[in-house]
Amino acid sequence: MSKTQKKLTVEYKSLKNQLKFSNLDTVKNINWKKTEIRVLKLQKRIYQASERGDIKILRKLQKTMLNSWSTKCLAFRQVTEKTKFEPFELDKLQNLSTKEMVDFIKNVTTITKAKTTKQIISIPVKPLKIVSIKNQVCKTIVNKIIEPEWEAKLESNNSNFFLETDSCEKKIKAIKNFINKKPKYVLFADIKVLETCLTNTQLLHKLKISSKLSFEMKSCIKSEEGFEKDLLDSTHISKKFLSLLFKIAIYEIQENLQKKVQTISQNSSFHESALHLISYENEFLIFHDHFNIILECKKVVEELLISFEVPEQSMQIIISHTLHKIDDHCGFDFLGFHIRQYELVLKNLKNDSKKTISFVTKITLSNTEVKNYLVRLSRIINLNKSSSQEKLIIQLNHVIYKWLKSYSWLNNQKLFSKIDYLIWQKLRSWAKRKSKGSINKNKYWRQVGNKNWCFSTENGVELIRHTKNF
Repeated sequence: MSKTQKKLTVEYKSLKNQLKFSNLDTVKNINWKKTEIRVLKLQKRIYQASERGDIKILRKLQKTMLNSWSTKCLAFRQVTEKTKFEPFELDKLQNLSTKEMVDFIKNVTTITKAKTTKQIISIPVKPLKIVSIKNQVCKTIVNKIIEPEWEAKLESNNSNFFLETDSCEKKIKAIKNFINKKPKYVLFADIKVLETCLTNTQLLHKLKISSKLSFEMKSCIKSEEGFEKDLLDSTHISKKFLSLLFKIAIYEIQENLQKKVQTISQNSSFHESALHLISYENEFLIFHDHFNIILECKKVVEELLISFEVPEQSMQIIISHTLHKIDDHCGFDFLGFHIRQYELVLKNLKNDSKKTISFVTKITLSNTEVKNYLVRLSRIINLNKSSSQEKLIIQLNHVIYKWLKSYSWLNNQKLFSKIDYLIWQKLRSWAKRKSKGSINKNKYWRQVGNKNWCFSTENGVELIRHTKNF
């Protein structure tokens, strides 16, 4: 018996011990840290088995995870935390005893006929459907089991011209490294159209999962499709499974590109290292020096989208150049950034390897990203017209802190100071409304250290500035 097969019994033994959980007083006694570690370990082993191509062990591990008490508990916790502001189903759960609650978690993924949507509330704009919590938990469990397998397939399929990282900052820096030495042609494609074109049966066929897991997934799909056709399209795919769909599409694009690259490299002096692909969710970029090869890549992507039954009109594929204009497009937008190269007037400059530079690469925030961010902040200020200053600052700081965490590494002082000025103008009108015509500087703005005109309270609650780190 191999080490992997011996390890399969670990989760089963822990499951056997934890089934005595009904004797405990409360459900809150679960050690969430241990349950998360157990689930992560199983996901890691599924990932490793998929990477090795060991299908037998992979299916066994997926079956173990499907019956795992830890996976069920973690999925139940995630669903109930997300829907804590929707009391339709949770009111019933709160009235359950501990024993009934444990039985509910145990029987989450038992193979039974899928329950349809609990309730449909007719709204003039869009009808609202309330899915039962059991079905939501089933979806999260199935998603947790299948995702590691496809992540491993994507990364094992990666060669020197495919990049797959989680961090947006790493992706942007990798793009800069690709185009820093030489200007390149870029193919940008958005495959979000697949969520309305591909049917659920086609998705199940492409996943190639075990019979038990596919039955669970079918029951989850039927739970949404079990009511009136006017409310739901036949090609509707649940949001839980959309990430899987995009991963499958990018995996197939990678495979087709690799085949195309091999045929081109045999007929010409083309190097595989010259081609780069970077993907994030439903968007991806392809870089190359030659325009003809980018056109070949475009044909590959179009053929694949046609196989997914996507109409040509709804395809979003754009070809541009990092330095020169192509059809009024220069540079490209990706993950909220605008990346472009500019020609230098003085062409006698040299880089670290003492080679002459004729261009410079600039990464800035895209106009749409900045506009959406300012609209979000102004909406918060408008909603808090009658609120206290402290409440307004806390809500604004929450959004500003998250945004700066993603984009502060750019060190664009000019843009950040402009954003601060536009926020100040909006706060000025808010203060005028509160003070009936005057901005009341001494009440709402104070001097904090060396900084003047700080929007802060007497208690020391201060609005975060975008330029404070510069």
